[in-house]
Amino acid sequence: MAAAWVYENYSVPPGLQGFVEAITLQFIPHPWRGLILLGGGLLLFGFALLKLSNSLLSPLLKEITSGRTVAEIFVGDRFGPIPAEFNVVTIGGGTGLGFLLRGLKQANVNLTAIVTVADDGGSTGRIRNAFDIPAPGDIRNCLVSLAEDESTMSQLFHYRFDKDGSELTGHSFGNLFITAM
Repeated sequence: MAAAWVYENYSVPPGLQGFVEAITLQFIPHPWRGLILLGGGLLLFGFALLKLSNSLLSPLLKEITSGRTVAEIFVGDRFGPIPAEFNVVTIGGGTGLGFLLRGLKQANVNLTAIVTVADDGGSTGRIRNAFDIPAPGDIRNCLVSLAEDESTMSQLFHYRFDKDGSELTGHSFGNLFITAM
C-alpha cells in the first residue's frame, strides 16, 4: 500500500509508468486489490506457520521415546549431538557388568566396556570348544544391556533353539551371531 501512496503523490518518470502501475496493481479496482494482498499475506503466513511447526515438531516426533528432555532434543537437532561429559571405561564380566552398563548408558558419557570372557557353560562352552574362540555369552549380555531397545534385543539375542536332535539345540541366537561375526 505504501507503493500505491507513492504512486499517487509523486510523479513517476514516463518510462517507468507501466512498471509502477503493474507492481502497485493499479489495473485492479481498489477493494479487490486489498483482498488480493490480504489473501497473499495469509498464504505467506500459513506457509511460515507450517514451516515453523515442522521445524519445532519434527525433532520431537523423531525422539519422542528417547527419554531425553525437550531442551536436549532441540539442542541436538540444531547443533548436533551433545558432547559427552567424560569417558568411562568398565572392565568386568558376568551379570554385574551388564547391570553397570545398563545404568551408565543413561548418562551422557563416552562408554567403553572391556568384557572378560571366562564363561564356559551351556551354549557358550560348546561354541568356545568347537570354534576355539573367546566365550561369547558375556559379550552377548553386554550388547543387550547397551541396546537402545533392550527388550527387543534381549528377546532376539537370548532366543534358544529347542528342536530336539538338532545341532543348534540349546544354542542362543546371540552366541551364534557373535560367533559368525
